[in-house]
Amino acid sequence: MLATIRGRDYDEMIELWKTDPNIRLSSADSRDSIRAFLRRNRGMSLKIVESRRIVATVLCGWDGRRGYLHHLFVRADSRRRGHGAALVDEACRRLAAKGIAKVHIFVLPGNETGQAFWRASGFFRRPETDVLLYSKDLE
Repeated sequence: MLATIRGRDYDEMIELWKTDPNIRLSSADSRDSIRAFLRRNRGMSLKIVESRRIVATVLCGWDGRRGYLHHLFVRADSRRRGHGAALVDEACRRLAAKGIAKVHIFVLPGNETGQAFWRASGFFRRPETDVLLYSKDLE
């Protein structure tokens, strides 16, 4: 069953994400930060629940111009059943309903499986000469 992520899902989600080496966790993934993200982007982040446990997640947000997807995760024993595609499709549908015309994702360079998934989902990798990502820690 596809449903909206709630703050009370945090403990179960963080334990799932810790099992995936392709999800890099940081202080931005603290309980308070995730709850703030969910409040700011109410109704956008999604989960799939089977047998009363979360088997897939995607955090979805927007800044008024662009959409962003984070932490797409599907449990290993639930893969190859369309869960990832269902989450991405619904997240993109919700972004489009907000008037968002473009969505971005962040993928670790060594995550070949993830890169293949995103290509198959209609996403394209931006050329390295197109945009470079710079970050600054504010904490």
